[in-house]
Amino acid sequence: MSRFAIFRVEKRKSLGAIASLGGHALRDRPTPNADPTRTPDNQVLAGADLADGAAVAAAISARIDQATHRRPDSVLALEVFVGVSPDWAKSATEEQWAAWRKASHSWLVEEFGRDNVVFLAEHRDETTRHLTGFVTPIRSDGRLSAAHWCGGGDKPGEKLSQMQDRHHAAVARVGLRRGIRGSQARHQDVQRFYGAAITPPMPRVPPVEPPGLLDVATKGRREDWAKAQTAKVRKPIRDLARRAGTAEIERTRAEGHATTIRSLGRERDQLREEATQLRSLPLDQVLERWQLVRDEAGSTRTESQWRDAASEHRITVTGTRWYDHHAQKGGGGAIDLVCHLERCQPKEAIAALAARFGRGAAVAATVADAIAKARQEAQEAAQAPPPPFAPPEPSEPSWGHARRYLTQERRLSPAIVDDAHRRGDLYADVRGNLVALQRDPAGLVVGAEVRGTGPGAFQGVSKGSQPSRGMWCMEVGQGGPLVLTESAIDALSLAELKGPAKAAIYASTAGNASAQAEHPVVAAAIESKRLVIVAVDNDAQGKRYVDRYIERWGKAARSLLPVLKDWNDHLCQQVAEGWRSGWEAMHRTLKPSSAPADPTPDESLKPS
Repeated sequence: MSRFAIFRVEKRKSLGAIASLGGHALRDRPTPNADPTRTPDNQVLAGADLADGAAVAAAISARIDQATHRRPDSVLALEVFVGVSPDWAKSATEEQWAAWRKASHSWLVEEFGRDNVVFLAEHRDETTRHLTGFVTPIRSDGRLSAAHWCGGGDKPGEKLSQMQDRHHAAVARVGLRRGIRGSQARHQDVQRFYGAAITPPMPRVPPVEPPGLLDVATKGRREDWAKAQTAKVRKPIRDLARRAGTAEIERTRAEGHATTIRSLGRERDQLREEATQLRSLPLDQVLERWQLVRDEAGSTRTESQWRDAASEHRITVTGTRWYDHHAQKGGGGAIDLVCHLERCQPKEAIAALAARFGRGAAVAATVADAIAKARQEAQEAAQAPPPPFAPPEPSEPSWGHARRYLTQERRLSPAIVDDAHRRGDLYADVRGNLVALQRDPAGLVVGAEVRGTGPGAFQGVSKGSQPSRGMWCMEVGQGGPLVLTESAIDALSLAELKGPAKAAIYASTAGNASAQAEHPVVAAAIESKRLVIVAVDNDAQGKRYVDRYIERWGKAARSLLPVLKDWNDHLCQQVAEGWRSGWEAMHRTLKPSSAPADPTPDESLKPS
């Protein structure tokens, strides 16, 4: 059952056309589709002093004379039509008609300005009641511009569509829905329909038999005979001619109905979506809009209680459920609640909610509800123990490519690379990416640092990693400081620069992922009386890391920054200048010589 609100406009550039249409609106000319016995029930809502069409045209002319700017081809007036679907009209009460009439008139005044609504009448003598009138399109700055209201906009018809949206919002309270956006059904011009129905193209009258002698004895007899024969022929075909005159209109209307059926299917799906969104509106907000007052004495942390001024309702809200103690009735969702408050059907409740909140508010409520659920799920996930980390699968066939990347592009010696690979914490995955496993102080694998080895290489951590619990570490010898770098490659580079004889644990913070001063690996090193050397990149972020560690750990933390940006840059420059790695010289013999128990950064870690 269609319950659409209808709003149309037609541009009128001729005072003659306005006078003719105004005469039709005031019924000072024959109107075949109107019931003359009901014409006295028509009401003039604006322009009550206008007696006929000529007076309407004169009033339009006087109004547009006040415009500050007018082009020769300007639209003089907009003919407006405000109507409803026949289904709604058949069931509407007089109270609903009065509310619709008042809302429509008020909206026209608000939309165009009171002075621009020159004439408006309600017709009750046709099949379905409607409002029709004339509006002068004069903007607030005095310019005569119909395009201001119904021009193209960014898309064809966009402004008119937006104006129809505003009209629907004004009358939605009585249970009317907006017409279908983009419908291909076309309204037939009133004059076109009347022209076809009243003066249809008549077919040629078939010839008649020749008259008798008496029929043509005198001129008067001949004329009488001719009129009688013509009347006999015209009478049976008059109805046929009328149907032929309106056939094109009916065909166009049938095409429009077929398109409307398809559009109704799309609108049904849209209405279901909107109903779902409106149903999720917070019930407390709905009760506030319906003028109920929260009873703080009866409310708790999980429930809220509401009363109206007339004490007709006492409603308790618990989440999305409500219960009216006076009516001993409850339900769930905003639509059910409005159906109860208004004693209406769901369609009317949806229209009322859309009118008071707007679809945007319903979408916002849905998004807010989704965010609240996501936050709750996140809190529950944070409280639950994390699942065991599953590192990327090693791929030995891909290791050759990753090894060449480290030894040729990054200039690391094969000895130190192969040693790290044999330990099992440095390998390649099936895509050829370099994987450096992160372990917590107890040795449990909790994540993986991943670096691409091809064009457009990336750096990050594997999905599911917990870098706040562990780091990639390479221990050289026994004892010595914990040396923090920003990547596994920098850790390898610094270890190579120091040589296998310098005892230390070279660790990677994986960029920002695990650089906090309270990291468990750092705390464990401090607890075991190890010196922590912050050997991060020589940039602003690295210097902030240094300050953060020294502020937290005091003399237990020292800094060592590379001369270039990072330690791999430093290594590449050393190799280019002919420097030879101590790792290759020892042929992978990693036992360090005796080292000082507490080496200082400036001596034990100074690049060779």
